[in-house]
Amino acid sequence: LEILGLAYEHGGNAQEQAYRVNLVAQRQQLTYRQLLGGGVNCPVRTQFGVRLIPTLVLLDDHGWIVWRHEGKPDRAALDELERLLQRRLPR
Repeated sequence: LEILGLAYEHGGNAQEQAYRVNLVAQRQQLTYRQLLGGGVNCPVRTQFGVRLIPTLVLLDDHGWIVWRHEGKPDRAALDELERLLQRRLPR
């Protein structure tokens, strides 16, 4: 299982944006890699149809979307994700 974050920042150059994303990641103690998206024409944003941030997408080992949630996940969404992961991950 690999988790990636895709952050979108406005204003400043890429280095300043990366610095702000890094600060938030440290503050929230995120342990997964953060990528910096390139605005509305970002290929990842387009490919996954990201309209709302956050959007969480889980892909299987073939690249198929097996779970998706737009907006901050509530307890029910997180429970659903946990059940899905438990079924798919080796024990």
